[in-house]
Amino acid sequence: MHKIKAPSPLRVAADMCRNRIIDNTGANYHMFLNSVRGIIEIIQMVSLRPEDCRIICADKKDNEKILPTGFKIASTTDPVKTINFYTSTCFEGCDIMDRNSRTFIICDP
Repeated sequence: MHKIKAPSPLRVAADMCRNRIIDNTGANYHMFLNSVRGIIEIIQMVSLRPEDCRIICADKKDNEKILPTGFKIASTTDPVKTINFYTSTCFEGCDIMDRNSRTFIICDP
């Protein structure tokens, strides 16, 4: 386990995602962040595409409306992508099957 303390946790997460997409090698990233808006910020900072990542959050119209164009709310049963974002809807009792993965918990007060 590694702990990173940073003035901008979202910026650190975005840099990690950018490097993972550029390298195109290594593990799939599973990022837990309790904010759909924070996820959107990371997507915009990196210019992630829908084919790069999936977003698993509460299936509510409010969340669907604020997602960038082309992005949809996914399910844990959908195929794993290179970058996978999860909000508190998955913090407990969620099984994620991925033999090639790294997990990150992002705390952004």
